[in-house]
Amino acid sequence: MERAIRLAAEEWNAKGGIHGKPVEIVARDGSCDRGRARMAVEELVLQWRIPYVIGGLCDEEAAGAAEGAGEKAVIIAPASPNAALAKKDDNVFLLASPQGGEMPVLARYLVRTLKKPNVILLFEDSELSRFSADAFEKSMTDAGGSIKAKASFYPRSVEPKDAAATVSANDGDVLFLLSEIPAYTERLIAAVKQKYPNVSIFVPASTLEHALDLPSFEGVEAVRPAVDAEAKSLRDFESRYESRYGEAAAYLLGQAAAYDALNLFLKAIDAKGYGNPEKVRDAIAATKQYNGASGQITLDAFGNIEHPYEIIRWHSGALETVETIAL
Repeated sequence: MERAIRLAAEEWNAKGGIHGKPVEIVARDGSCDRGRARMAVEELVLQWRIPYVIGGLCDEEAAGAAEGAGEKAVIIAPASPNAALAKKDDNVFLLASPQGGEMPVLARYLVRTLKKPNVILLFEDSELSRFSADAFEKSMTDAGGSIKAKASFYPRSVEPKDAAATVSANDGDVLFLLSEIPAYTERLIAAVKQKYPNVSIFVPASTLEHALDLPSFEGVEAVRPAVDAEAKSLRDFESRYESRYGEAAAYLLGQAAAYDALNLFLKAIDAKGYGNPEKVRDAIAATKQYNGASGQITLDAFGNIEHPYEIIRWHSGALETVETIAL
């Protein structure tokens, strides 16, 4: 992400910087470690007196950065979907859809398309899966639906066929499966299909995106933020990045979001002044339909990016879009 941020700074400096002063970047490596990120941001904020921080490639890093900043700095996390920060801190903005944000979308989709769906919830006994399961169950209730049955499993002590048998899905329309270990998930889906061949299966998008060409995933669906990977703004950024650094950007969307993060900061600082972090924060919070490299950016009342979503399905060895859903 640092390269993308420096590219944005160079472009501003080529136009004269901010109020005639060059944009300078002070970088520290958080290493996706909460403690290390916290100490790095404490140094930047308390010793260097820097009130603006871009960081959070992963959840732990974003959480540590937020802890280190406290109320003394404004943070934009370009790539972390840390759900714990999504509705917690007025000084933190997320440019990745917060974890669990897709649950209300999926719930409304199921209620709309199936009217009164009989939903079965089967989830791994882990912190992440429990969080997602709770979010989905609440979303189903809010959407006017309900969970017919639910059960958890511990993959290290339960065989996939036995995990599949922990719920009775004979009368179910949909099974929402939360399983984090790829090889186990593949076997579990195969067991579910064998036991309940008429049940539609939904999984988290990250599970489906890493399915590769596995026969058991055929017909499995998921919901994810809809991003136009061929958008002109993203391709233009990709071209400038390659021209500057002589190689393609790894994790292109994350790099583009980091580039956008600095541009959002500098646009607000240009308007409100470097020494007014509260006004800069409020200017960023008011972002609506900003045309960034990663796409159009609108922030909601909690400072989280708003995305349309899409229902995707694994079919014949590839992902296909079933439906795009505007918020």
